[in-house]
Amino acid sequence: MRGSMTGGSEFEDLSELEAAIILYAATVVADGEVHAKETEELVQQIKLIVGDLGKSATEFEANLSEFLQHLNTEEGTSPLELNRQQVMLLAGLIESDDLKIQVMNAIFEIAYADDDYHDTEREIVTILRECWGV
Repeated sequence: MRGSMTGGSEFEDLSELEAAIILYAATVVADGEVHAKETEELVQQIKLIVGDLGKSATEFEANLSEFLQHLNTEEGTSPLELNRQQVMLLAGLIESDDLKIQVMNAIFEIAYADDDYHDTEREIVTILRECWGV
Protein backbone atom coordinates (compact mmCIF):
# COMPACT_ATOMS: atom_id res chain seq x y z
CA MET A 1 0.00 0.00 0.00
CA ARG A 2 2.08 2.84 -1.26
CA GLY A 3 -0.56 5.53 -1.49
CA SER A 4 -0.44 7.99 -4.31
CA MET A 5 -2.99 10.26 -2.68
CA THR A 6 -1.76 12.90 -0.30
CA GLY A 7 -1.85 12.70 3.49
CA GLY A 8 -5.59 12.36 3.69
CA SER A 9 -6.93 15.92 3.55
CA GLU A 10 -8.91 14.89 0.47
CA PHE A 11 -11.04 12.67 2.75
CA GLU A 12 -12.02 15.30 5.33
CA ASP A 13 -15.49 16.08 3.98
CA LEU A 14 -16.56 12.52 3.20
CA SER A 15 -19.62 10.90 4.72
CA GLU A 16 -19.41 7.54 6.50
CA LEU A 17 -20.83 5.81 3.43
CA GLU A 18 -18.34 7.48 1.08
CA ALA A 19 -15.47 6.47 3.37
CA ALA A 20 -16.77 2.89 3.39
CA ILE A 21 -17.02 2.81 -0.42
CA ILE A 22 -13.44 4.08 -0.78
CA LEU A 23 -12.24 1.35 1.58
CA TYR A 24 -14.16 -1.22 -0.48
CA ALA A 25 -12.70 0.02 -3.77
CA ALA A 26 -9.20 0.17 -2.27
CA THR A 27 -9.58 -3.49 -1.30
CA VAL A 28 -10.51 -4.39 -4.90
CA VAL A 29 -7.33 -2.81 -6.30
CA ALA A 30 -5.08 -3.69 -3.34
CA ASP A 31 -3.57 -6.78 -5.00
CA GLY A 32 -2.75 -4.86 -8.18
CA GLU A 33 -5.46 -6.57 -10.21
CA VAL A 34 -9.16 -5.96 -10.69
CA HIS A 35 -11.00 -9.26 -10.89
CA ALA A 36 -14.58 -9.44 -12.17
CA LYS A 37 -15.59 -11.39 -9.05
CA GLU A 38 -14.21 -8.62 -6.83
CA THR A 39 -16.04 -5.95 -8.81
CA GLU A 40 -19.30 -7.92 -8.57
CA GLU A 41 -18.83 -8.32 -4.82
CA LEU A 42 -18.02 -4.62 -4.49
CA VAL A 43 -21.29 -3.70 -6.20
CA GLN A 44 -23.24 -6.08 -3.93
CA GLN A 45 -21.61 -4.62 -0.81
CA ILE A 46 -22.26 -1.04 -1.94
CA LYS A 47 -25.91 -1.94 -2.52
CA LEU A 48 -26.13 -3.20 1.07
CA ILE A 49 -25.11 0.16 2.50
CA VAL A 50 -26.57 2.50 -0.13
CA GLY A 51 -29.81 0.66 -0.81
CA ASP A 52 -31.38 -0.60 -3.99
CA LEU A 53 -30.12 1.29 -7.00
CA GLY A 54 -33.18 0.34 -9.02
CA LYS A 55 -33.03 0.92 -12.78
CA SER A 56 -29.71 2.71 -12.50
CA ALA A 57 -27.98 -0.39 -11.09
CA THR A 58 -26.83 -1.73 -14.47
CA GLU A 59 -25.37 1.61 -15.48
CA PHE A 60 -23.80 2.00 -12.04
CA GLU A 61 -22.16 -1.44 -12.26
CA ALA A 62 -20.81 -0.74 -15.76
CA ASN A 63 -19.44 2.65 -14.72
CA LEU A 64 -17.91 1.23 -11.55
CA SER A 65 -16.23 -1.61 -13.41
CA GLU A 66 -14.82 0.84 -15.96
CA PHE A 67 -13.70 3.17 -13.15
CA LEU A 68 -11.85 0.38 -11.34
CA GLN A 69 -10.16 -0.82 -14.52
CA HIS A 70 -9.07 2.77 -15.18
CA LEU A 71 -7.56 2.96 -11.69
CA ASN A 72 -5.64 -0.21 -12.33
CA THR A 73 -3.41 1.08 -15.10
CA GLU A 74 0.14 -0.16 -15.48
CA GLU A 75 1.46 3.36 -16.04
CA GLY A 76 1.62 4.15 -12.35
CA THR A 77 0.24 3.34 -8.98
CA SER A 78 -3.48 3.36 -8.47
CA PRO A 79 -4.88 6.46 -6.80
CA LEU A 80 -6.79 4.02 -4.59
CA GLU A 81 -3.69 2.40 -3.15
CA LEU A 82 -4.03 3.82 0.32
CA ASN A 83 -1.25 4.18 2.84
CA ARG A 84 -1.67 3.37 6.53
CA GLN A 85 -2.49 6.97 7.48
CA GLN A 86 -5.19 7.19 4.81
CA VAL A 87 -6.85 3.93 5.91
CA MET A 88 -6.79 5.18 9.51
CA LEU A 89 -8.32 8.50 8.47
CA LEU A 90 -11.11 6.77 6.53
CA ALA A 91 -11.71 4.41 9.47
CA GLY A 92 -12.05 7.44 11.73
CA LEU A 93 -14.82 8.84 9.54
CA ILE A 94 -16.96 5.76 10.17
CA GLU A 95 -18.59 6.20 13.57
CA SER A 96 -21.57 3.85 13.40
CA ASP A 97 -20.79 0.49 15.04
CA ASP A 98 -23.23 -1.22 12.67
CA LEU A 99 -21.47 0.27 9.65
CA LYS A 100 -18.05 -0.74 11.03
CA ILE A 101 -19.23 -4.36 11.23
CA GLN A 102 -20.71 -4.12 7.74
CA VAL A 103 -17.46 -2.64 6.36
CA MET A 104 -15.32 -5.37 7.94
CA ASN A 105 -17.60 -8.08 6.55
CA ALA A 106 -17.67 -6.43 3.12
CA ILE A 107 -13.89 -6.11 2.95
CA PHE A 108 -13.51 -9.81 3.76
CA GLU A 109 -16.09 -10.70 1.09
CA ILE A 110 -14.34 -8.52 -1.50
CA ALA A 111 -10.87 -9.76 -0.54
CA TYR A 112 -11.90 -13.42 -0.83
CA ALA A 113 -13.98 -12.93 -4.01
CA ASP A 114 -11.00 -13.85 -6.21
CA ASP A 115 -10.20 -16.86 -3.96
CA ASP A 116 -6.94 -15.28 -2.81
CA TYR A 117 -6.42 -13.20 0.34
CA HIS A 118 -3.43 -10.97 -0.47
CA ASP A 119 -1.08 -9.32 2.01
CA THR A 120 -2.19 -5.88 0.87
CA GLU A 121 -5.83 -6.80 1.55
CA ARG A 122 -4.83 -8.24 4.92
CA GLU A 123 -3.05 -4.98 5.74
CA ILE A 124 -6.26 -2.97 5.25
CA VAL A 125 -8.12 -5.35 7.58
CA THR A 126 -5.34 -5.16 10.18
CA ILE A 127 -5.40 -1.36 10.22
CA LEU A 128 -9.21 -1.28 10.53
CA ARG A 129 -9.09 -3.76 13.40
CA GLU A 130 -6.54 -1.58 15.21
CA CYS A 131 -8.62 1.56 14.65
CA TRP A 132 -11.91 0.01 15.70
CA GLY A 133 -10.70 -2.40 18.35
CA VAL A 134 -12.26 -5.46 16.73
